Amino acid sequence: MDYYEKIKLNVETNSQKISEKDFKFYNIGFLMDLSKATEKESCNCKDCCNNLDTLVLVSQEYPQMISLSKQSRQDLEEKIEDISQHLINIHGFSKKDWYKPLFSLYGLGLGIVIGVLICFLLGLDFESGKKFFLIILTIFVSVGYCLGIRKDNKQKKKGKII
Repeated sequence: MDYYEKIKLNVETNSQKISEKDFKFYNIGFLMDLSKATEKESCNCKDCCNNLDTLVLVSQEYPQMISLSKQSRQDLEEKIEDISQHLINIHGFSKKDWYKPLFSLYGLGLGIVIGVLICFLLGLDFESGKKFFLIILTIFVSVGYCLGIRKDNKQKKKGKII
């Protein structure tokens, strides 16, 4: 049985031991996504091999970690975060739909700067430049959003989404 199957079996059998609210709050289903991605990279990375063992351990012990103390819950969150950050920083993975809001924010910032600059250079006052500024801002945010969708789709095609 491979690591993903072990982790999936552990998550499914232990999910009855905690409430559905805790399952969603601590994002336990994310363990399976992490295990797929980590297993994919484990043949090339020693840290990923160690992370797979950690994921198996976490998938076995998460009900106890959640129910014991605040410190054990923080340990659970830190382990999951460390593994996901390793995948993101070292192997180029990204979280699902990560680039859409990021590129929209870039578009917003760039749209504000360019919109104010153009309104200033054209000598438009606040009342007459307001519509022009909003149009520029809408265009830049929309372009950023579309570029974010494109980047998210590229990541999905590469199989680099967790």
